[in-house]
Amino acid sequence: MKYSLVLTGVGGQGTILASRAISLAAMEKGYMIRSTETLGMAQRGGSVISHIRFGDEVYSPIVPSGQADALLGFDLIEAVRWVSLLKKGGAALINKALIPPYEVLIGESHFNEDEAKQFLDSLAADNVIFDMTSLAVEAGNYRATNAVLLGAFSIKGGSPLEPELLEKVMLGLIPQKLADINKKAFELGQKAVS
Repeated sequence: MKYSLVLTGVGGQGTILASRAISLAAMEKGYMIRSTETLGMAQRGGSVISHIRFGDEVYSPIVPSGQADALLGFDLIEAVRWVSLLKKGGAALINKALIPPYEVLIGESHFNEDEAKQFLDSLAADNVIFDMTSLAVEAGNYRATNAVLLGAFSIKGGSPLEPELLEKVMLGLIPQKLADINKKAFELGQKAVS
């Protein structure tokens, strides 16, 4: 068994915490795991991408083009940027929220949300785009978007990780005072894709 996924977003959205939760859950199940992150200017809203590969035998952390079983996107633009890593028939779970890059903000480039969704739909066999940030706000804090995404991933995307395990590991990574908010956000993510 081998499973590869890519998480992508913008600095400050919780991409790294989500990738750690998935990695730790895979380790707890006894899988060999390799992962890596690229944090280009992440603290200033730059692109963040995490590669995670786990299974019986895994030798490289980098997910080759067209080999990811799942793409988890915290931002629509970043998901479009990295969708080439998704394999044919792979699953894409994407937050419809977007943080426009500088070029778009100053008018040197444009981004059409409808075109982006159509493009993603044409490439991903199991593509779900929904407003994860609004669900996080409903749970009590917009920063729980990563918990919404993990909840959605726990039941959609073909992961061999049980939802209960992923939730337990995620809750172990956050301060106890935020546990109820994140637990609710995880459940809202599950409901959104079920």
